[in-house]
Amino acid sequence: MVGSLPWRLGRFCIVVRELDSETGQERACHLLAALASRRKDLLPAIGAAGGVEAVLEALRDYMTVAAVVQRALGALKALTAADELREAVVSLYGAEAVIAAMGAHARSARIQDRGATVLANAAFGSEVRKRRIGRSGGLDAILAAMRAHARDEETAARCCLAVRNLTFRSQVNQYLGGRAGGVPTILDAMRRFPANAQLQYQAVVALSNLSVDDKANRAAIVGGGGGRHGRRRRWYVRSHIRFSRVRHVRRQRNKKKSGRTARGNPGVQRGRSTCRWCRRDKDANVWGKEAGERLVQPRWPARAFARLCL
Repeated sequence: MVGSLPWRLGRFCIVVRELDSETGQERACHLLAALASRRKDLLPAIGAAGGVEAVLEALRDYMTVAAVVQRALGALKALTAADELREAVVSLYGAEAVIAAMGAHARSARIQDRGATVLANAAFGSEVRKRRIGRSGGLDAILAAMRAHARDEETAARCCLAVRNLTFRSQVNQYLGGRAGGVPTILDAMRRFPANAQLQYQAVVALSNLSVDDKANRAAIVGGGGGRHGRRRRWYVRSHIRFSRVRHVRRQRNKKKSGRTARGNPGVQRGRSTCRWCRRDKDANVWGKEAGERLVQPRWPARAFARLCL
């Protein structure tokens, strides 16, 4: 139907592809990012209209223009919130384009931040996508961004999140991340920003994922600083798993003594229990994904979106 929403989105994506100016591509990617962030229900329609192809084409054509690359990565960050669009981005060689953009603009902290976020979202929930991104040099680009912007807390936290997602249940990426210097780079970020709780948490989970199936990474974590600090770092890495498991066992034992069960626990029924071991899903391992991976949801203030649409 002419004038319907899918038709208008399709026409918009065609216009984005036909724009030849840098300013037009930058504004079009900016508007698409705002639309995808504010209207999550439109993500399937944007994907069907060719929004992913249009953004990737703009990213490749204007790889040397920092402003266009930044807006295109922002649009990909918003689009990868949907699983089908994550698959489309990786299948269209979007991960390789993002890695190339991060290498071409190594001095831009904003581009490194958004590029790491796009890779983290693209790897979420799929071992195939994780292996493809890792073998394409994604972990090398992320760790290089952490080393190049060692004084930027936000970039370090985003890169730790990307390492966390890429190495979760992926032995190949654990090996690649360890050989690329992931353990000392993350430990250095933890030493630089001890007061940043978000960075510390992301770094701890990233180190935990790196050391699950790789003995060399475990040895690097334990002996990262040598001497008396080795055991402390190892305790940091394993405490968030060990203590939650201990609390779960004690809670179940106390309930058994008092005649209560986990099924009768009102906190579990409402889904508000603080124990992640009680929130297991029989059909899908949801609790494992919550512990090892995280999807970054884009945020767009309503006032900024209203100004953009004027």
